[in-house]
Amino acid sequence: MKILIADDEKMVRISLKSMLMDMNLPLEIVGEAKNGEEFVNMLETFTPDIAFVDIKMPKLNGLEAIKIGKTVSPHTQWVILTGFSQFDYAQEAIRLGASNYLLKPVSPEELEETLKILIKQNKEYQITLNKKFERDIISLYYDIDFLQEKDAEHIILKSKLMGAVFCIDSSLNENCKAERQRKFFYALRSIIDSLLVNDIKIALFNLSNGDLATVCAWNFIQENECKQLINSYFEKVVHLVNQLNDSQFSITVLQTDEFSHYKSFYEQLYQIQKLAPLRVMLGIGIKWTIQDLILNEKDPAKLRLSTLLINLCEYYNENMYLHYEKVLKELKSLMLDFKCINNSKVKKAISGFLFCSMNCKLEINQDMNSWINTLDKYGEHLLVQNKTEKISQSDLVSQVISFIDQNYMYDIGIGPIAEKLNITPNYLSSLFHKKTGMKFIDYLTEVRILNAKKMLTDNPQMQVKQVAKEVGYYSTRHFTKLFVKFVGCYPSEYQKNFNNKRAE
Repeated sequence: MKILIADDEKMVRISLKSMLMDMNLPLEIVGEAKNGEEFVNMLETFTPDIAFVDIKMPKLNGLEAIKIGKTVSPHTQWVILTGFSQFDYAQEAIRLGASNYLLKPVSPEELEETLKILIKQNKEYQITLNKKFERDIISLYYDIDFLQEKDAEHIILKSKLMGAVFCIDSSLNENCKAERQRKFFYALRSIIDSLLVNDIKIALFNLSNGDLATVCAWNFIQENECKQLINSYFEKVVHLVNQLNDSQFSITVLQTDEFSHYKSFYEQLYQIQKLAPLRVMLGIGIKWTIQDLILNEKDPAKLRLSTLLINLCEYYNENMYLHYEKVLKELKSLMLDFKCINNSKVKKAISGFLFCSMNCKLEINQDMNSWINTLDKYGEHLLVQNKTEKISQSDLVSQVISFIDQNYMYDIGIGPIAEKLNITPNYLSSLFHKKTGMKFIDYLTEVRILNAKKMLTDNPQMQVKQVAKEVGYYSTRHFTKLFVKFVGCYPSEYQKNFNNKRAE
């Protein structure tokens, strides 16, 4: 945590700094100011997490400096330091939002206790802010552009953005795969919580196909410092991936470029989703950039072949023989005609993917005909359909529909629901779409809008803001945009038209 000290007495600053440095706490003293004006300038430069401020300082006293400082660094926690014990000073300090009021000389014990409380409060505050950022990032991903010019101070509009998509390939059964993915998710969440500061936000959420994604935003002003933390985050992510990867479970990291505007960023995020199958040709279990994918996009056959191999593994693991055979038929001609597949690196990458995804071992020194014969034999294993599994799949979707119908008013998503069912979000997303013909998010939105329409007509005096909250939306603007998309008019207009018809 960044600490700024403001006191006109040099010995007080030295003493306070010495006590802070002796504490075994995550602290960094970023500056010392000897008057109020200097303090305000430093606030703008460093945006500290905690500021120790003396009330009696030249040029600007502590209380005046805090008044100005709150606009410059709104997230800073203020601690008043003074030799004056008058109640009116304490009262004014508290009114300005000071977290504590310490009398000089401050004891090390009192200072440490104050800091522990402030650090805890700051961490809770950062996590709360990050959750809001995460909700906004998810809304924008699902094409709900609620940001306008008047929102210029929103962190998404005044930050640089970079992210990554995590693609998981595995031959494990759904329960084991879900357990591994859950372990990855919570480990990532722990890393994120440990890195959060005022100028950095990191979202973690599931994309429409169930893949996990992360989005980082950092302030332009503190770019160098923030970028170091973002780089540290991705280093920790890669280290975690390497720890979890093995021959039956592999996480591939596909990273975006940096962007100064969220629309350009999302365009590339969608592009990564489109090109993600190319990991089959490049090699799974590694971090690749969007540029690596684009280089391989130039040959359309690579993307087609990669997509077919992913589909083949999916149908094998879902015991869908006819689909498996249909894909394999197209694969055979591509594998025999595609010259690039004879490249040893590409063969090694494909062989590694198939072994990880369907436990199919293909020797790199074998020719394509031998590979095709092996894949044919795997298809023969699927001739006997597992009817119990089909019933189980239908039951899973029924459970999800029931859960949505009962819990649409809460902050729910495919990730938490998949966790409750002990399966992966990717599998649930794919299964839900196959069984219902709708994407999970579209079904959830439809249920929420239908209930919103009922509330608007059953309660003529109910405000749109209240309806939005009742059906699970934190943002009225977000809710309104969805309502217009699904219904064709504004919620207030819908309510008014219904009331007019009822009055006729």
